[in-house]
Amino acid sequence: MDSKLRRNYKYRGALVKIGHGKVSGARGLHSSGFREVMVHNATDLDQINPATQAARVGATVGGRKREQIHLRADELGIRVLNRRRGV
Repeated sequence: MDSKLRRNYKYRGALVKIGHGKVSGARGLHSSGFREVMVHNATDLDQINPATQAARVGATVGGRKREQIHLRADELGIRVLNRRRGV
């Protein structure tokens, strides 16, 4: 009854309302239009469709294996979403 958020006070965040969602066909897609696939080694890239999917390298993957993943992705023509500079 006394909720400041429900009463739309300016210093509170906006309520979630109908119409603020994405188009159903775009849900789950990266802003580039590709569906993200988590990759932890170079063999995971063989299951990716380069036309509709892009790879995201896991955060726990080290530098040596990350470099192998980037080289293999370049060979297969797969986009890597979180490619670091210089690799």
